[in-house]
Amino acid sequence: MIFADETQQRLTAVIDYTGWREHRIILQMMLSDQFARWKKGNGDYVAQTTFAEFIQDSAADIVSPTAADMLELAQSFQATKSVDFTSSNRISNGQVQLSYRETIDAQAGNAGQLEVPEQFTLHISIWRGGAVVEVKAALRYRIEHQQLRIGYKILHLDDLMRAAFEHVTDEIASKLDSGHGHELVFGPAPAVIEPVK
Repeated sequence: MIFADETQQRLTAVIDYTGWREHRIILQMMLSDQFARWKKGNGDYVAQTTFAEFIQDSAADIVSPTAADMLELAQSFQATKSVDFTSSNRISNGQVQLSYRETIDAQAGNAGQLEVPEQFTLHISIWRGGAVVEVKAALRYRIEHQQLRIGYKILHLDDLMRAAFEHVTDEIASKLDSGHGHELVFGPAPAVIEPVK
């Protein structure tokens, strides 16, 4: 019997499931180095030079826009923030209405010729030794304390992780001989049965 524990990213084959359940083979899924690096920075906003260095180090993972365009974008990214206030007073009752509008304009490239994409695409494997999959990430930027901060958010990260785990379990399940009691079930492996003393 094989137990697929998605929470722990682990598959456990309990060889003597009908016995003491003490003989086990464990496959602990490990994130690929590339995916672990992208996941670690997910949702963080960093200084422009830090982001540019990260893109340069991860260029092999980026497919759209091209890694060269992403690197140029990271190095030449400029954003300006403008704030407009408008107010109106009602003479009859003294009520003051204040409106506030903040606008951030972004451009990249030496002459502002690069379009700043809303998202970019990676081709990386989720698991070490696993199949390469398409991963989409949204490009994010902010101006905080008059400093440009750039980051990204991997889109549908939980769904991506779940699908990658299910791909592995489907592959294993397709090779099992259910006629001999070999099955794959989802959930943690049961504890070892301790003999009564």
